[in-house]
Amino acid sequence: MNTVPTNLNEIARVLVNRETSDQESAEAQLHAAIAVCERLRQPLVTFAGAEGFRSLLSRALTLSKGQEPSLCVLIVNLDGKIQLKEPNTKLGPNAHGNAGILLIGHLLFLLTTFIGQSLTFQLVQQTWPDLGDLNREDGNSV
Repeated sequence: MNTVPTNLNEIARVLVNRETSDQESAEAQLHAAIAVCERLRQPLVTFAGAEGFRSLLSRALTLSKGQEPSLCVLIVNLDGKIQLKEPNTKLGPNAHGNAGILLIGHLLFLLTTFIGQSLTFQLVQQTWPDLGDLNREDGNSV
């Protein structure tokens, strides 16, 4: 099981929190994570192709499901969009509030593995230009 580095989890948390006003609800966090995936989809499809993005997102979801079984309600469709297996499905009552952050953390980790941290951060900053410098001089991100 891959462990996502702390700096990537923190970036994932920031991105998910930017997409929701309800940072307490596991359901809201998950929908925010889906929104983050959708915002990243276009630049990553341009960079890696539709199938490349779909493969990365599918792998990130698989890794996340291993740590958070409540994510089993999600699938990646043929277009590379993440969605609920069945409409109106809800997360189980034991869903962890950080499930969406876990998913985005794994996606960022896979990206850094395949294209490097610098290029991953560049793609994230192109998508969220007001995010600030992800590579601060102190070696920490965000």
